Amino acid sequence: MTAPVEPKAELGGRLQRPGSATSTMVTSFQQVLGRHGLTMVTALVFALMAVQFGLDRPVALPAIRLPASLYLGAGALMLLFAAVFWRVRGMLTDAQQWKWLAYLLAISAIEEMAFRVFVPMFLSHVVEPKISVLVSNALFAGLHYVTLRWRLSNCVWVFFGGLGLARLFHETDDLALIIGVHWFATFLNTPTPPGSRRAIAGAHLVESEK
Repeated sequence: MTAPVEPKAELGGRLQRPGSATSTMVTSFQQVLGRHGLTMVTALVFALMAVQFGLDRPVALPAIRLPASLYLGAGALMLLFAAVFWRVRGMLTDAQQWKWLAYLLAISAIEEMAFRVFVPMFLSHVVEPKISVLVSNALFAGLHYVTLRWRLSNCVWVFFGGLGLARLFHETDDLALIIGVHWFATFLNTPTPPGSRRAIAGAHLVESEK
């Protein structure tokens, strides 16, 4: 087993900006949970409160559009895909990997509820609906820049990816679907915890960060 390897601070990583004297790189799963996960949970809570109390309307999520068995089947396929992906890429399939995959599902659900449902819902009572979507996705991308220290170019892709998810949500009104799409895309982008090289002996090393 190879030991976790941190990206060089002066070079940065595939996603992250180089570290500096005042801003160090995110190099552990725990840092992701504390910096990004907690921030997104806080954003969701404030968005819920804004809708509940600011608009004086009950908080409700869109109904499930398809049979629950289809979503469960898609989730099972995602687990199988992840296991095969790790195997093909020479990565260990250990408890840490599965915890990371579970985190990606949780953060996908939190971010979609916050930035595709409740933030635009609140902002649409202040600005036009299309503007509310743009502002919400700008916040979504900006938080990746701050909490995960992603490069600006990557945050631009996050912004446009968010717009794509917003469009899909508008057309389908299926929150579970866009959470699943988000989960799949995030896994492809960051299949392992940050700063780790989880590879079997003799296989090529794959570094991932988020």
